Amino acid sequence: IMTPIVLAITGASGAIYAVRLLQQLVQANQSVELIVSPSGQAVLAQELGAAFRFDGRNEPASRLITELLQYNMQGQFASL
Repeated sequence: IMTPIVLAITGASGAIYAVRLLQQLVQANQSVELIVSPSGQAVLAQELGAAFRFDGRNEPASRLITELLQYNMQGQFASL
């Protein structure tokens, strides 16, 4: 059994690295537990232009993960 990797996106700069790491882990079939703080959401929005807000209560976490996995290295979200 593969131990999941916990990836936390906080208020620190470098959101692109977190998103790219998430993409590579999923591509490698690695189990990932994703945590995004409110400050992490702000950094994603500021650094990547992410237009989503996720409160964890009213939306499935899969929506956030899907959005992050669709981000491309040209700075665009495929679904937006």
